[in-house]
Amino acid sequence: MESNDLRDRFEAAGKELVPSAGSVEAVKARARQRTVRSRVAAAVAALLVIIGVAIATTVIIGSDDDSASSAAAVYTSNGLVEAADFAYVGSFAAPEDSSGVEEFGFGGSAVAYNPAGEGSLFITGFARNEMVAEISIPQLRAHEGQSDSLFDAEVIQPFTDITEGRGSSLIGSSQVGGQDDFRIGGLEVIEGPDGARLHWTAWQLGNVAVNDVPGHGHSSVDFGSLDVQGPWFLGEFNQYETAGYLFDVPAGFADLALDGATVLSGFQISGSAITSAGPPFYAFSPPDSLAAQERLAVTELAKFERPDESSQSFPEEALFSGGDWITTSDNRNAIALAGNATDIEPNVTCAFSAEAPVASTGPQIALYDPSDLAEVAAGVRLPSEVEPYEIFSLEGDVIPTCGEQISGISYDAENGRLFVVQERVTTSSTLFDARPVIHVFSIR
Repeated sequence: MESNDLRDRFEAAGKELVPSAGSVEAVKARARQRTVRSRVAAAVAALLVIIGVAIATTVIIGSDDDSASSAAAVYTSNGLVEAADFAYVGSFAAPEDSSGVEEFGFGGSAVAYNPAGEGSLFITGFARNEMVAEISIPQLRAHEGQSDSLFDAEVIQPFTDITEGRGSSLIGSSQVGGQDDFRIGGLEVIEGPDGARLHWTAWQLGNVAVNDVPGHGHSSVDFGSLDVQGPWFLGEFNQYETAGYLFDVPAGFADLALDGATVLSGFQISGSAITSAGPPFYAFSPPDSLAAQERLAVTELAKFERPDESSQSFPEEALFSGGDWITTSDNRNAIALAGNATDIEPNVTCAFSAEAPVASTGPQIALYDPSDLAEVAAGVRLPSEVEPYEIFSLEGDVIPTCGEQISGISYDAENGRLFVVQERVTTSSTLFDARPVIHVFSIR
């Protein structure tokens, strides 16, 4: 295979980002402001408990929006999750052999923790095929800067098109020059009335015309009987706004702050004039079953319009591809997004090229205050005013590679573990064995 062809396949599996640095001082200032706000929220929460509003309740005293915003503050009354709470535990690699034409190389764009049994992960494979497999969580080891000593996960359920063909049919390929690729943007296992379901988002690659196509659905966690539901639209918003990360929120917060909406989603992709100029959030409730192509009710909670608005925390070219709600054992909360937004010094030569080492995008976690979203829903804050209260780098915790990009994240609330996927890490004699490595952090 010629080197140019190899480069094309590599680049097709994930674009390099070279954004400018964000404002660290501004973020620190906002973090100090959040400390004051947390103390105020604690007082508000205490008053609400006295008058009968507990965390688990779904009753809101009064009917005005301010009451809903204040009631939702009980979710931050114990304080917020902080960077200091994250501790690296160990890592493992995606399976080396998938025993078929599908592979884990250049995969890992989306991941979801499955709490059933001993716990497992649903994870995407090669980026152009967008199949999903279920893998085990093996023994963890510290990576010490390379992947050779890490244990490989095992395949529990083999690669499957969890959209059951609907992903390739929803993209409107004839409208964009025959481009027939789609991408799985996010995965999340969510309990429903009939048990756990694997929720997913899917978006069209190269949708330069911004075709109005749906991007949300869910399937059975049992690949032998997928029972696919969807895909649906989120209101009038397009895929490049909504069809990336997605995760559910605590039921009490959904009732208190989001008028019962149970899931948050968003999409932040680099270098596109049609996406938000900062990580967006949209709240909705996925139906248990509904005809495809329907439009679901949705509330916009964060959005940065181009060119007049942009996030104060990130360059416009930043990419955020994973997210989850985090609750600690002492009931502190945060919304965590995984992204790549900071330049790091050239340190590794790309395996597909003889070029000199290249600068790449540093991996970051951005933490958001759930009360900020509640205030947007209540009409007392604008969607363009939602910024993270803390941003911290994972550069010292991941393996130095060409790119160092992290992608999906998923939180195991029962055991306080955050799974962070780093794409294109492992190397071998096989050209496309650039498998993802999953790093595990405990959250105290």
